[in-house]
Amino acid sequence: MRYSFVTNEKVMFLLPFKRGGDMFNLMRSEGRFTEDRARFYVLQIVLGLGYLHQNNVIYSDLKPENILMGEDGYVCLCDFGNSKLMNGGSGSKPNAQPVEGGAADYIAPEMIDDDNYGTSVDWWGIGILTYEMIVGFPPFYTGNRRNTMMFK
Repeated sequence: MRYSFVTNEKVMFLLPFKRGGDMFNLMRSEGRFTEDRARFYVLQIVLGLGYLHQNNVIYSDLKPENILMGEDGYVCLCDFGNSKLMNGGSGSKPNAQPVEGGAADYIAPEMIDDDNYGTSVDWWGIGILTYEMIVGFPPFYTGNRRNTMMFK
């Protein structure tokens, strides 16, 4: 992060430009990764999530579109719009926002059930992302854009 700005309603982060694009486009162009390459990316993401969790932040929106790629091959999380501060470690009440696009493949069950949730939602996302990196598609992929079967 280069800078942050605060208003009465929002916190904004200025991140460095990442010329490598995002993980979504990389995964779509290459299909799937070797286990070693997936491990390389996943470990970086785990370190980032661990830092956020140590600072009582739940990221809660892990998906390939929110992972930026540097020219050097290292990744960076972006889009903290759905992130939550933990209430004394007890979890967070979710925003009542609809699940959009590709996020449905990565959303944890407790978020679908509208329960309080904690850092486990980020670890769920890591599992889904790791599976997709190695296999080439998410584990609960149904081919249905409405995702009704997946949510059941």
